[in-house]
Amino acid sequence: MNAKISASFQNQVKERKSSGSRPNAISLGCPITKTDYCVSSPCENLGRCESGHNSFKCDCFASLFDGPTCGAEPLIVSLGSSRESDYPVLAVPRPIRSEAENIEVKFKTKDDYGVLLDTASGNKKGGRVTIALRKGKLELMLKSGGGSHVFSWGYGLNDNEWHTVRVKRTGEKLLLFIDGRWEHSYFLPSSDTVIYVDEISGGHSLNHEPESFMDESSGSELFEGFLAKLVFNNFDVLHPVRDKMSEFSGEVKDDSRRLKNRKAKSNTVSFDATPGMATFATTSLMSDDVFRISFKFRTLLRSAMILMACENSTMTGNYMSIELWNGRIRYSYGINGKVESVLSPSPPTGRRFLSDMRWHSVLIHQDAKTGLHHLFVDNSSNVLAPQKSYVARLSGNLYLGSRPEWIPLPPRKQPSAPFRGCVSALKVANDVLDVFSDSPKFENVQKGCPNPSARCHSNSCQHNGKCHQGWKDIKCDCSMTTYGGDFCDEMGTTYAFDSNTFSTIFLEYPKRKRPSSNADRLVVGFQTKSREGVLLSVQCAVDGDFLTVYLVRKKVSNDQSR
Repeated sequence: MNAKISASFQNQVKERKSSGSRPNAISLGCPITKTDYCVSSPCENLGRCESGHNSFKCDCFASLFDGPTCGAEPLIVSLGSSRESDYPVLAVPRPIRSEAENIEVKFKTKDDYGVLLDTASGNKKGGRVTIALRKGKLELMLKSGGGSHVFSWGYGLNDNEWHTVRVKRTGEKLLLFIDGRWEHSYFLPSSDTVIYVDEISGGHSLNHEPESFMDESSGSELFEGFLAKLVFNNFDVLHPVRDKMSEFSGEVKDDSRRLKNRKAKSNTVSFDATPGMATFATTSLMSDDVFRISFKFRTLLRSAMILMACENSTMTGNYMSIELWNGRIRYSYGINGKVESVLSPSPPTGRRFLSDMRWHSVLIHQDAKTGLHHLFVDNSSNVLAPQKSYVARLSGNLYLGSRPEWIPLPPRKQPSAPFRGCVSALKVANDVLDVFSDSPKFENVQKGCPNPSARCHSNSCQHNGKCHQGWKDIKCDCSMTTYGGDFCDEMGTTYAFDSNTFSTIFLEYPKRKRPSSNADRLVVGFQTKSREGVLLSVQCAVDGDFLTVYLVRKKVSNDQSR
């Protein structure tokens, strides 16, 4: 304590004594308690007890268990390339301006490489925190206005045993821990240590920049292994994963409900080429004041209406819609025509959008305490923070598959195409809905989800043809090959040229139909014994531009001018 402050404090204590007031509430120093709160060994499962001023604290670094006494068994999250939708992304409710981080990760893996945690921000000043494995060692990258810094510690962490990593930073001071041991301490060379955070990911990177320390020799950045804990400044990054694991675990908690929980297989429906729709009356749904909607879907459409709830007019009452928008889920909610929307996070690099013919899961619920709407899509999440606090409810009818044409859209919302694909495990609050049992009106809805007769594989289309997955079969694009046919396996039209005589195919565009291009794609298939010769020539007499592809000394070359 500063000497002047200490002297002032002592003078105040003396004045209180002389005036007869009791100074016992405040005293000098910090008395050391003689009580050992760890004597009863309150920490379970190898947890280390630390006695405090008037209580104890259990450090669970050496245990897989968690909680105040290391007695709570966590739900283990398994991540791996064999599963498409296991990598969580947590969007924080409001952007974070951080000058101090407290990060803890519990993991187990056999892989040499992989990103454990990464952050991203839309702020121009940006910043980034990344923890990754590289050759069995831990690497931390901190990026702020003061530059990028990379730190390394630990070794042999890819031994398929559980390890606990902790990173503690306060301003310029940085502490690194592994399995409860303090490994290193650093002081960052710059005082500009502010890091902005909008999203936090587990198991993969949110940033794909040339300066990333996960270079090409590192292999895949996707973490393959197990995570028991992933916490960034009290934000549980694994919460979306665990929430979804619990949501679709198939457990029946109440058999006395009017609508009993059924297996997901029994209420799977499909919408084919003809637009279809199923209608549910929201008044028949037993909400119990819980705003919660979940389902699974698969489709090839990038944009389509999946689910909508409203009254006869979107300008009055509650409005809710869940739709595909450019391959991502867009969730909208509003009251009396004032609608707010939020998009699901972009998928990790190397992963397709949601229109990939694979099953994806969606969960939306409102937090009763904060009023925030949480959107979970395949273990990634985002938050809709309404401007006004209200209890969300469904009103009117719930429409699955498309929007009735006679219901107008809210202002500034564009119409979406009817959904074509499959929907399963539709659940509103605690009710699992079955179209054929619970919907009073449905049309062009089929039971089950048929698989296509063929799926795209690496060898589906021959000669580098591009395979496009269709709802019922596949289609090969042979436009950039010299072959044709359904699978690009049929030789195209062939012409023979005699080098002894002048032979050529000449095409001249009409004056009013002459094309102009900034980029050209060209495919030529040929077979010859000649060492040189012109394969193709394109000329423009007006501007003097040309493109020539030819053989010279047995090699293909080209000349061009623009």
